Amino acid sequence: MEKGRTITLRNPFVYQGYVSPDYFCDRITETKKLIANLQIMDVIRYSI
Repeated sequence: MEKGRTITLRNPFVYQGYVSPDYFCDRITETKKLIANLQIMDVIRYSI
């Protein structure tokens, strides 16, 4: 792939090379939700 070239992928699962920042995610929101859910589950488990 040429640097600076914009492409559209048919397969969103990139397994070789670097495509663009659009295909990356930092998962900050998802991580916060998972931690909150685990904390809730922990409270429920110990309150029974």
